[in-house]
Amino acid sequence: MADPLVLALIFSTSLLVAYSGAASPGPVTMMTIAASAQIGWRAGPLIATGHSLLELGLVAGLAIGLGAALQHPWIAAVVSVGGGLMLLWMAWGTLHSVPRLRRIALTADVPAARSALQLLAAGVALSIANPYWLLWWLTIGATYVVTALGQAGLVGLAAFYVGHILADYSWGTLVGVLVHGGRRWLGGPLYQGLIGLCGVVLAALGVLFLTSGLRALLG
Repeated sequence: MADPLVLALIFSTSLLVAYSGAASPGPVTMMTIAASAQIGWRAGPLIATGHSLLELGLVAGLAIGLGAALQHPWIAAVVSVGGGLMLLWMAWGTLHSVPRLRRIALTADVPAARSALQLLAAGVALSIANPYWLLWWLTIGATYVVTALGQAGLVGLAAFYVGHILADYSWGTLVGVLVHGGRRWLGGPLYQGLIGLCGVVLAALGVLFLTSGLRALLG
């Protein structure tokens, strides 16, 4: 049986790391803003659902492909080193941007989908169209899949996935509610603090994954 503390760590760190992407202005956030202005707050969860379904398939594919790879410790170590370096690079960029994060304008010149099916499709399409999304999953995401499977098996993988998509759902819903409620700006110290916390978590995990991978390769 998986250790509850290990599962809690996998879930919580997955949630915070995912916020670093979800809370950054990008195509999914921009579509959420535009759609929420037209049809209300439910646009956020619908777009997040499309995004999450795509990621469910990707997580399953990574888990199946990495299942055999885990039998070779050096493969897991290489993935861990790559993911650690990517996390450190993202941490630097995230923390470097904090002083300039004053506020996010909740307006977007993006055509908004109107039906639930269109919003689900938009969540899928905008994710695929974002090159950083695939890069994230091939490095950090793959590292997390390896770690979760190695530490807690399929239960650990489920904890990682739930933590990851919870960030997308909560952020998308928050943006949708703020837009629908007439708030024009989201930002200030609260937003800076959230992004800063994400940056610190990214750096800590980057060091952890990098040192773990190097120890396995050199030891």
